[in-house]
Formats: sequence, C-alpha cells, structure tokens
Amino acid sequence: MPTVDDWRPWTIDDDQVAGYTQTYKSASTANLTYATVLGAGHTVPEYKPRESLQMFQRFLANMPM
Repeated sequence: MPTVDDWRPWTIDDDQVAGYTQTYKSASTANLTYATVLGAGHTVPEYKPRESLQMFQRFLANMPM
C-alpha cells in the first residue's frame, strides 16, 4: 500500500512521545494507520497503561494519533 503519512511521533500530555504512526492509502474509503507504543512489548496495557488507554480512546473517537 502506498504511504500517505510517513513515520511521525504521537504524544500524550502534549509533550511526551508515546510512540510512532504511519498511515497507508487503503483500497477502501478509509486509510490504515499503524501505531506503535514505545517500550511496550507484547502486552501493551500491562507495561504502558496510560499510552494504551489514550490510543484506544483516540481510536474509538476516530481522532488522529
């Protein structure tokens, strides 16, 4: 898939880098955004609960990362 938005940081509390995202052009009407959480490992909510909650809330609200 072609890249729409290259790797960029996403933050919490307006200054803390929580991870990185990259957005791809999808064949359907919605694009696909891949998001990472820094230092999380396999069980993100266990190691990074604030960051995982913020990512999930943004997903549910259809807000950009």
